[in-house]
Amino acid sequence: LLTWGDLKDLAENGSVSLICIAAIFKQINFIWREQRIKLITNKAKSNFSSTLMKWGGNQDKIIRKANRQAYTVSWTYYVLGAVGVSCLVTTALIKSHPEYFGFGKIQGNKTLKTLIFKAWFPFDTQQPHYYVTAFVFQLLLATYGTTINIGIDTLIVSLIANCCGQFEVLHYSLRTIKERAEELVVKEMVSVDRSHN
Repeated sequence: LLTWGDLKDLAENGSVSLICIAAIFKQINFIWREQRIKLITNKAKSNFSSTLMKWGGNQDKIIRKANRQAYTVSWTYYVLGAVGVSCLVTTALIKSHPEYFGFGKIQGNKTLKTLIFKAWFPFDTQQPHYYVTAFVFQLLLATYGTTINIGIDTLIVSLIANCCGQFEVLHYSLRTIKERAEELVVKEMVSVDRSHN
C-alpha cells in the first residue's frame, strides 16, 4: 500500500512478493505430494523398468546420460541463482558505499544506504546499526529463498529427466527384443551342447 501509485516501486516489491509466494506454493505442493515423490524417486533410483530385462551396458549408458542431463540443469540453475543474488547484493553495496568502490559520493555529501530489496521497516534504515540488521535479514532471505526455489524446481526436473531415461531404457529393450531373444536361444543351445559333451 505504501508503494501504490509509484509504478517502479510497486513493480520491484511485487516481483519480490511473487517470488516468495511462488516459493511458499511450491513448498506446500511438495509437502502435499511427498509420499508420491518418494515413491517415484525410489523407483527411478532402483532402475525399476531397466532391471526387469537388463541385457547389457546400453541401458546403463542411457541412465547415466539422463543423470548427466539432470546434474547439468541443476548446477546451471544454481549458478544462475548465485549470480543473480550476488548481483543484487553487489548493487546494493555499491549504491550504499560508492566511495569504497571508487565511484565517489552519489548524492552530494550524503549517500543514501540502499538495501537489497526495497522494503518498509519500522525503523530508520539509514542509521548504521539498523541498516546492517536490515541488510543481513534481506541477504538471508534472498539466499534461502533462492536456494529453496531452485532446490524444489531442480528436484522435479531431475525426477522428470530420470523417468524419461527409464522410458528410453524400456524403448531400447523393446526395440532390441528380437536380437536379444536370438542371442539367448544361441546361448541356451551352446550350454545344452556343452552339458551333453
